[in-house]
Amino acid sequence: CVFASEMCSRWVGIRLDIISVFIIGSTAVLLMLIQDQTAPAFSALVLTYSYTMIGTLQGTVRIFGEVESNMTSVERQMHFCKELPQEKDAIIPDRKPPDYWPTCGTVRFFNITLRYTP
Repeated sequence: CVFASEMCSRWVGIRLDIISVFIIGSTAVLLMLIQDQTAPAFSALVLTYSYTMIGTLQGTVRIFGEVESNMTSVERQMHFCKELPQEKDAIIPDRKPPDYWPTCGTVRFFNITLRYTP
């Protein structure tokens, strides 16, 4: 299960990296198209913030995935507490053994052969 979880995490990571490339690339292209109207420092700031936003996006997706997997255990506990039928009582009054039972607590073995095979 750990291997599958790790592979899913890597799959999501690769997809988010591809989205990141498109976001940064489109931001760079848009800044090149309007370079006459913006200062170079502003363009550098926008590229830096878009790169920072990508890291925040990946961290947020990872955290949401972890929270969702942790909430699965909470859902299971709620199911066990509320939706499962209660088991029957340990002592059933109509099927209760007589008071004198058991009279002795011994176990006897006759003609038993045991062998250990590694």
